[in-house]
Amino acid sequence: MTGMLDAGGMFREVTATQVLLSNASPRIRFVEFAADDEKENGADWLWWWVDRDGTCYGLLVQAKILKLHGKRWSIDFSYKTRGDDRTQLSKLISAANRFHVPAAYVLYCGDSQYRSTLTCDRAHDDVPCKERDRVGVSTVSALVAETAVGLDVRNAGVSAFHDAVPIEDIASPDGLDAPIVPLARGLAEDLDHFLRQPQRGSRRVAKELLRPVQQIRNGQFAGAAVMERAAPVTGALFGNVPNDYGHFSVPYLAHMLCGLRSAGGGPRLRTRRHGSPNPSRVGH
Repeated sequence: MTGMLDAGGMFREVTATQVLLSNASPRIRFVEFAADDEKENGADWLWWWVDRDGTCYGLLVQAKILKLHGKRWSIDFSYKTRGDDRTQLSKLISAANRFHVPAAYVLYCGDSQYRSTLTCDRAHDDVPCKERDRVGVSTVSALVAETAVGLDVRNAGVSAFHDAVPIEDIASPDGLDAPIVPLARGLAEDLDHFLRQPQRGSRRVAKELLRPVQQIRNGQFAGAAVMERAAPVTGALFGNVPNDYGHFSVPYLAHMLCGLRSAGGGPRLRTRRHGSPNPSRVGH
């Protein structure tokens, strides 16, 4: 996608999205939202990462650009449509809950030259945050963005960029993912195995999107003993998930994993005439 960089070293959002979606298909199936539906749902498209055996992982996605305003880097997570008091972020999470998939952002972050003035005091394996490879097109859970906005709205963009995962990394079959150790106790055996053992395909996508959310949860001062279970989602790979909110607006494990579906429980992508997904048919 480097060829789509403009003179300033940034992707053209509409063009980048079209190329990203078309080249990811058919391994990643998608349905785009019409403009009116984007205003209501806060989403640009619905994404399904599909394995050969039919296991899949769905995401409701909004695309955003990491922008420089003066000397401050930002991502407009708090965007509001005129006449609507709801933020795009809150609408995205609400719509994701209706569709029974997690909410996420795809971030267009340009090349290293574009990000040369970005300041982040955290590093990745001794590599400065802004100099990481492959982060020009990255993805991050909307729960990460929600937390970043709540802690420091002015620096939420840089914080979310730090936690974002390059699309290339989670799509690659190479390498092994590290274990995730949740705070919640008494996990079902299949869920505990998923979190602690290496994964591939759509399972790995789900795990890598969950990882920074779990890291945030680990740093929250809220109890996580054995607790009640979240309502199961039809076709979900894990039907026994703790209803642990932490300080998020939704139960984080249930939200992040409800989109991971077993073979036969995945998406049937039908659209209504105006181009938005039919909620009664998508993801059930």
